[in-house]
Amino acid sequence: MARMTLANQANNLRRQAEEKAANMTESSKADIIGSTLLCVALIAAGLAGNYFRFPIFLNIDFLFGSIFAMLILQFFGLGRGILAAAISSGYTYVIWNHPYAIIIMTAEVAVVGWLTNRRKIGIVLADTLYWLIIGMPLVYLFYHVVMNVPFSNTSIVMTKQAVNGIVNALVARLIFTGFTLRSRSSLMSYREIIYNLLALFVLGPALIMMAIGSRTDFAETDLRIRILLIQESQHTTHSLETWVANRASAIFNLAEMAASRSPEQMQSYLELTVNSDVNFQRAGLQDREATTTAYFPLLDEQGHKNIGMSFADRPYIPILKQTLKPMLSEVMMGKIGTHKPVVAMIAPVVINGEYGGFIGGILSLKQILERLDKSTGENASIFTLIDKNGNVITTNRTDQTVMTPFVRGEGTLNRLNAGISQWVPVVSPNTPISERWKNSFYIAESTIGAMAEWKLILEQPVAPFQKTLYDNYTGKLTLLFLILIGALALAEFLSRSSIATLEKLRLITHDLPRRLVTDEKDIDWPESGIIEINHLIKNFREIANTLTAQFSEVRKNNETLEHRVAQEVAKNRQHEFLLIQQSRMAAMGEMIGNIAHQWRQPLNALGLLLYNIKDAYQFNTLDAAYLDQTVADGRRMVQKMSTTISDFANFFRPNKEVIVFSALEQIKEAIALVESSFQHSNISIHNDTSQDIKLMGFPNEYSQVLLNLLSNAKEAILAHNQTLPGRVDIVITEQNGQGCVSVRDNGGGIPADILDRIFEPYFSTKGKGSGIGLYMSKMIVERSMMGSITAKNIEGGAEFSVCTSLTKDGPYDSS
Repeated sequence: MARMTLANQANNLRRQAEEKAANMTESSKADIIGSTLLCVALIAAGLAGNYFRFPIFLNIDFLFGSIFAMLILQFFGLGRGILAAAISSGYTYVIWNHPYAIIIMTAEVAVVGWLTNRRKIGIVLADTLYWLIIGMPLVYLFYHVVMNVPFSNTSIVMTKQAVNGIVNALVARLIFTGFTLRSRSSLMSYREIIYNLLALFVLGPALIMMAIGSRTDFAETDLRIRILLIQESQHTTHSLETWVANRASAIFNLAEMAASRSPEQMQSYLELTVNSDVNFQRAGLQDREATTTAYFPLLDEQGHKNIGMSFADRPYIPILKQTLKPMLSEVMMGKIGTHKPVVAMIAPVVINGEYGGFIGGILSLKQILERLDKSTGENASIFTLIDKNGNVITTNRTDQTVMTPFVRGEGTLNRLNAGISQWVPVVSPNTPISERWKNSFYIAESTIGAMAEWKLILEQPVAPFQKTLYDNYTGKLTLLFLILIGALALAEFLSRSSIATLEKLRLITHDLPRRLVTDEKDIDWPESGIIEINHLIKNFREIANTLTAQFSEVRKNNETLEHRVAQEVAKNRQHEFLLIQQSRMAAMGEMIGNIAHQWRQPLNALGLLLYNIKDAYQFNTLDAAYLDQTVADGRRMVQKMSTTISDFANFFRPNKEVIVFSALEQIKEAIALVESSFQHSNISIHNDTSQDIKLMGFPNEYSQVLLNLLSNAKEAILAHNQTLPGRVDIVITEQNGQGCVSVRDNGGGIPADILDRIFEPYFSTKGKGSGIGLYMSKMIVERSMMGSITAKNIEGGAEFSVCTSLTKDGPYDSS
């Protein structure tokens, strides 16, 4: 039955362990899922932070994705932090057209994580060191060396990314600090909190002002380019229109005169016109069939006559016949003299309302080029004059040729407002947007001529303005970066200064108990100009004074403590002696009852012998032999009674030395003392021990313990009022190197609510009990024999186990 109970208990324990493990597994799964969801949410926030960037101008953006990568680094460690940085920074490829920002931002988290974990450096300081030593050189390498971005552009990107990264690290640390302080999941340094807040209060306003100012400056630069281009276009167009109008007026006058004069008469007027206006290279009169009838000069550069040449193939003749109005020709190859591209101002000769030929003046564009160069040279503008067919008449572009179609190359033409367009060239995929903007042009177009025969295209390159703008903001960002470094240094100094007093107070209070115990008087308490810290110092000083007084009193008390302890020990020993004596007297009372039971049978037998002697005398059967036999029987009975007295005397004889004794012999002696009493009470004692063990201790005191246990078992059985016969079993076992003797009964067991109190002094469950038997047994076993005594309920009763030191060698005590 006991084994079944132990098996059930083992099964219960195993089932509880499995349930606990299952609960821990479920809790671990929930924690893993929660942390994974939080990590994914922060990565998504990092992507959103890069998407909702704050542009200063073009691709000079402030990104916020690294804030969340730094948060993941602090919450989940280096591995997840690097992964989050790589994912969130991946969006920069979309907005900047190159993958190098991914490398730079991922390396930032990796280096910062390594510095904070291995070198125990704060995140903001670690990020600053990264940008100064690694980050900015990487930007220079990728932008200037790999992508060939000019140094001015590279420097602004380099400075901007460093400022952006450090500020994001600062914001991430402040967010983590706020979460930590609210949840109290870990401790934060007060100095670091002050350091971060001071840096934020300096950098925040400066960064916001610079960002807003930079966007304003960019908008103003963009507007300035447009205004300058519009003004230049209007001024140049007006100048050209005036020039064309003057040439048109001269040709028109010649055409009116030709309507009423002969070609011979017109020859002098043509000569006068060419000689009086340097903008005409030559001029001539053509008849209805477009054949020259008058021309100046009469001979070309090669000495050939210019009269009689046919111009019937010129494409402007049908238009002249239709409109009968002066016009500018398209660019065409000249027929007179050296063949080269020319343009002409032409006017129809109208006779009686009908077409009668035309006057044509070949124009010299030298004056126009001078005017265009002068008006566009101030802003490095580019001009191109094209005809109605889109062919180049003249230009200062090196990639265009006269009398060929005007083509810019691959790019995108975006129509803006106020007649302004922007042409953005196609570049390689990894070229930054800033470079695309730098290579772009703002374009203004205007028509020249009464019938818009020509078109003037003015192009304003962005590069000069971008350089000025970038030079300006390189200085501003450099200044901001220096302010950032200075602010961090100042924050470090102020944070250390602000807690210097607290740090000194911490050092003093850390060793304060020892200094107070040693009665050290010269404690140098710090002073502070901050009211709250001063109050804290004052409170610590008062506590120290109070503790000093109490320690002094304790020292005085300690001086008399030894004497008082000795007195108390003496009292306790006296009390213990009285308890032992009381226990022995109680045991002696029990023994007297047992002696009475032991002597009852021999006394009855002696009485019968005396009656037998009397009867034998009366019946004359008393002879010498009968008398000798009766006397011998009486002597044996008296000897048995004397042996009983000796056994009880030996039981109460104290042992003064620790010896090796037999547990089985002590059990037998105890049983012998109480066996008669147990038989009288119908209680059987079963010594279920086939083995013996050698114990180390005091055998008589050990027997007294066994006798107390047997006596309690008897009283429990009698008090149980059971119908079954009483039974006590004694078992010897070895457990963990100790010898254990267990006394089991069927007396109903011990109530569970008092089981843990039965070894207390004066605690008894019997109405007339003294409550010292089990207490003295515990003292004997634990103090005298360095063992243990325990009690527990078993099926139908109780079990007391006494375990003491076990020895393998040494003789039994045979005394």
